[in-house]
Amino acid sequence: MPGQVPPPYYENCEDVWDVLGHPVTRFNPGYREELDHDKDGIACEYDPRKKK
Repeated sequence: MPGQVPPPYYENCEDVWDVLGHPVTRFNPGYREELDHDKDGIACEYDPRKKK
């Protein structure tokens, strides 16, 4: 469809947190199962930029 913007693509969780500043859910553009390690519908639940 002309003029339609593709959904964002996040390479990894650091990208998600750099752009959004929070996790991404399966209902949000850019969600990928590959980023949802426990398969609960919430990808990148924790900020990987912070030391544990």
